[in-house]
Amino acid sequence: MVQDRQDPKNSSSFLITVYAAGWSQPWRYPENWKCLDRINFAFAIPTPDGHLRPLDGKGSDPAVSEDYARDLIAQAHAHGVKVLISVGGWSYHQIPLEATFAEATENDGKINSLVRDIVTMVEDYDFDGADIDWEYPRKATAAANEKLLTLLKHELKARGKLLTCAVYAGASAKENGCDNLGNPVTDILDGFTPAAIEAVDNVNIMAYDGGDKELHAGYEWTVRGVEAWKSKCPAGKLVLGVPFYGRPRGSYRKLLEAEPKAKLCDTCLVGSSMAYYNGPDTIARKTRFAMEQGLGGMMAWEMSEDAPGEDSLLYQMAKTCGKI
Repeated sequence: MVQDRQDPKNSSSFLITVYAAGWSQPWRYPENWKCLDRINFAFAIPTPDGHLRPLDGKGSDPAVSEDYARDLIAQAHAHGVKVLISVGGWSYHQIPLEATFAEATENDGKINSLVRDIVTMVEDYDFDGADIDWEYPRKATAAANEKLLTLLKHELKARGKLLTCAVYAGASAKENGCDNLGNPVTDILDGFTPAAIEAVDNVNIMAYDGGDKELHAGYEWTVRGVEAWKSKCPAGKLVLGVPFYGRPRGSYRKLLEAEPKAKLCDTCLVGSSMAYYNGPDTIARKTRFAMEQGLGGMMAWEMSEDAPGEDSLLYQMAKTCGKI
């Protein structure tokens, strides 16, 4: 197992994590290995009967490459970086996975089966742990989420592996206090019991997709989300997520290719539409905020959407926290 690297300039071992989508282009920028501590490989897909679909590229939408997973793990371990398998995501074949998770955890037998499949996948591929990306457990499924995470903790910890989870930002970007589907944000926060939070090593806050345009990943919304999660979880477990893409469309890399000045702000005109994103200054500001709040680190979706060299948002994150 690869050990988390200690940052010589930061005794709190401030982590930097990126998600790597199994359907995206393989690792682009070798120079960015030095910026990283962990990669969450996305996604392994749960099934309603309490199993995982294999990483064979045949049943995934889009295809998740088994070869890419193994190659990424080998490269990461060679650079002292951990790789976790991320289970879930927003949808499968364009159908939201929330109901699938609820069905897959509706009884102890299914939970036990799902845990076995996750642990088997971790061991078979030499992943360093699992990241549960159930979007989202709510008050009605909180008990099931707690059982899943506590059992996974027991099995993974016995093998020296990590367990993390991805969560909604924790605050609404809208005046009605709801997420984009009209669900109360408090209902999502209630999906995590104290025992569920105790079970995980880190909680990755997905502080993006708060809404369209400026609601996408605004700084003030991010602050409110962190405050909400700090009321439920020790600050040191929290990892603040940022986007490497804009809304309504466009990766940061492509935005920068279309308009080099995009790195100077958080909006960019692409064709006839305005894209809203987080530029380098905002990434640095959020990183400083996370450090000031005593959070455990930063996270981003998704690594293939970043730009190369010193234009990289990942580079900006690592530079700001003193990792490079």
